[in-house]
Amino acid sequence: MSLQPPKHPPEKSAKQPPCGAFSIKAWCKFRGYSVATFYKMKRNGVAPKVTQPPGAPPRITQEADAEWLKFCDNLTGEKAAEAAHISEARRARAVKAAAKSIESPKHVANRHREVV
Repeated sequence: MSLQPPKHPPEKSAKQPPCGAFSIKAWCKFRGYSVATFYKMKRNGVAPKVTQPPGAPPRITQEADAEWLKFCDNLTGEKAAEAAHISEARRARAVKAAAKSIESPKHVANRHREVV
């Protein structure tokens, strides 16, 4: 698993939390990732550091988020190659799907309007 751009852009209205830390769900919304993707990243060791104070839910601090961004910007070696491969594979699937879609008679470009 490597880092890749989120499928959905981050919320434009999302702001830094006033308490200085995000819940996992809030961080995912802020960064444009699904919660499932976050846990996938965590399993693969590429998620931001999560802290859990006693008796409180897990949190991602602003510092951990900043460190994670630096980590993403400085990907090297195997992780960078894997990220590039995943990105290229996603692009290739999108191009193939678009080509197949336009061949369909139901595609908007292939519909013929009836003249009334």
